[in-house]
Amino acid sequence: MLAVELDPRLAAGLRAAGFRVLHADALRVPWPDEPFCVVSSAPFGIGTQLVRRLLGDAHGLTGATLVLQRETARRLAGRPRAGRFAASWAPWFHLRVGRRIPAQAFRPVPAVDAAVLTIAPRTPPLLSPAAFAAYDRFLARAFTGRGRTLAERLGRGGARSLAAVGLPRDATPSDVPPERYAALFTALSAGSGGAT
Repeated sequence: MLAVELDPRLAAGLRAAGFRVLHADALRVPWPDEPFCVVSSAPFGIGTQLVRRLLGDAHGLTGATLVLQRETARRLAGRPRAGRFAASWAPWFHLRVGRRIPAQAFRPVPAVDAAVLTIAPRTPPLLSPAAFAAYDRFLARAFTGRGRTLAERLGRGGARSLAAVGLPRDATPSDVPPERYAALFTALSAGSGGAT
């Protein structure tokens, strides 16, 4: 087990407790070449950056358990309402919010509660990694296009694709669970001959 710690005082404490320690920044340290898992309680201010880096760059990641600010953990996992971040990664990863950790459990005590976010690769994935660029363009339309509903934002074939995956015609982007976006992308692509 290797601990990555930027604070010299904390790094020394970990060494004294018997850990192998790499004095480095978790946002910059190279990921291992072999499969690995991550357990982290990083400063709340870098939580989103760390999760984004794990999902985008850590190709050997077998799983992660992170303590994050509770609202950040919920937003990244798309709970209670889906957002683009959660939808972006749902075809390849399960992101789940676990138990709440009260602020009083930390020293110094932060202003907000924390929660555990777990990340696990989907096996098999809902989409091929090769679909990432087209899927990202699809999400841009879904989350930033014109109109209130997904049918309006997705244009021709949007309503038909929503019906094909069991979603109501008046669904808005935040109404759709993050993992359902892969099915909607596939249905829309099939209906438009593969173009999105």
